[in-house]
Amino acid sequence: MACCLYSCAARVPAIETRGGRVELELVRQGRIIATGSTRAIPGWLSILPPILAIALAIAFRQVILALGSGIYLGSFFIEGFHPISALLRVADKYLVNSLSNPDSASIVLFSLMVGGMVAVTNRSGGTQGIVDIVSRRAQSIS
Repeated sequence: MACCLYSCAARVPAIETRGGRVELELVRQGRIIATGSTRAIPGWLSILPPILAIALAIAFRQVILALGSGIYLGSFFIEGFHPISALLRVADKYLVNSLSNPDSASIVLFSLMVGGMVAVTNRSGGTQGIVDIVSRRAQSIS
């Protein structure tokens, strides 16, 4: 009878060691077929990168800086709290991989172009013109 790997595995508790490492054993039919270890971090840390990104976006009104900071903080957690390793991982894994995907690259490019267009409109006074037109119409309606 064939069965999947997980249903055949015996329940072996994970043993947490020093430094947040967890040792795992995969047991099938009473034999250990694989062992491994992984780093475990508290689950509540996973909410900090988006909270940081949202807070920075609201505080500084710089979305790219806020998103980059959130990505860096998540990488910092994944890389075992090593700041230099996290910075390098952001550059070589997350940034390059996301920009090498055509769909992701087009979304980033579109977002940058819309942001640039809004900035040019704002600098040239277009935003104030729209506000003036809307405020005249709002006064004439009431």
